[in-house]
Amino acid sequence: MVIGVVIVMVVGLLAGRLGDDDLVDGSGTLTVDGVVYRFTPTTCLISDEDFVATGTGFDDGEQFWVSASSVGLDLAVGTESEIDEPADDQLWLINNESVDWKATGNTVTAWAPMTDQRSPTSTTVVGALELRCESQDI
Repeated sequence: MVIGVVIVMVVGLLAGRLGDDDLVDGSGTLTVDGVVYRFTPTTCLISDEDFVATGTGFDDGEQFWVSASSVGLDLAVGTESEIDEPADDQLWLINNESVDWKATGNTVTAWAPMTDQRSPTSTTVVGALELRCESQDI
């Protein structure tokens, strides 16, 4: 939940530097443990100092939510927004450590260790994010 608050703050800071015409569509994939989650960002902003993206997608007919930024990476399966908590039998991965990332133009590649939100002592997996925003005018 803290990551969600941080992302909202980052979006607010970046959006304050953008006009309405600068907010753009993009595409993203989050690969976790060999499973590729393709999503369409509803927020997609990249600068030299930061990036933020949130959005939803479907995997095998099941909706999921991705929230990504330079300070966090979350995946919640079986939800349609960052506010919803997945059912007990659904995947809910969060990042509690640093995110390694690199921006090149309108593309971000990021890697982060992710653990089960309900069992922080569970096995850590690496989440690999590929994010593309259509245009940048920051």
